[in-house]
Amino acid sequence: MTKGGSFRCNPVAPRVWTGRYSRVPGETTVFHVRLVDGQWWPVIDWAIDDEVGLCEMTDEGDVQELAAAVNAGKAALGAAPGGSFLIDEYGRVLVPAHDRDHSAVVVVAECSGRLRFHDPFVAGAQFDLYDDRGLECGDEWNRPYLGLRHNLSARGRLYFWREDATGGQMLYPPAQDNRLIEALRQLRPYGPIPVPRRPQRRCHHQGALGLDALLRRED
Repeated sequence: MTKGGSFRCNPVAPRVWTGRYSRVPGETTVFHVRLVDGQWWPVIDWAIDDEVGLCEMTDEGDVQELAAAVNAGKAALGAAPGGSFLIDEYGRVLVPAHDRDHSAVVVVAECSGRLRFHDPFVAGAQFDLYDDRGLECGDEWNRPYLGLRHNLSARGRLYFWREDATGGQMLYPPAQDNRLIEALRQLRPYGPIPVPRRPQRRCHHQGALGLDALLRRED
């Protein structure tokens, strides 16, 4: 996903997504579309200790197009408007819906540019969710914690765990990011690690996945 420049969203007709999708457990680890002052709007729930603040996306670029695309995806799945969605590493907007018997995901848009939100804990402040300039491995991550989950195996290999009707399997990228693996092992010397880790007390920046460590794009 291109992270510089104004936010841009290119909606597409909702279609069933059979590619990679795995969210970190919890309600504060995904984007949401909610009614804000009577208008559907992208937001994030930011949990700090026992307090949860609502981060509204800044009104710049194609923000309304993003909210409309997510609601179109919910409608295509027979769900009510509003709810959770994710943006993957390639900028695709993935919208889930589920009931007691089944679940499904559709892709509804591709986006690029800055993801800027209002900071509910500091009056007048904003943050760019993807701007990690100035952060070193081990620094405290001072922004909301969300994204698709990858994993580090007990044997020290990055992978994505994929489940479908036939079962589950480990998907490995074409190359391993040794710098990131070393940083993760400083956090936990042994055993498997979900990336991002499930939030407990505080999260720490462990670097970004290098392009070589990404799994190939699925369409």
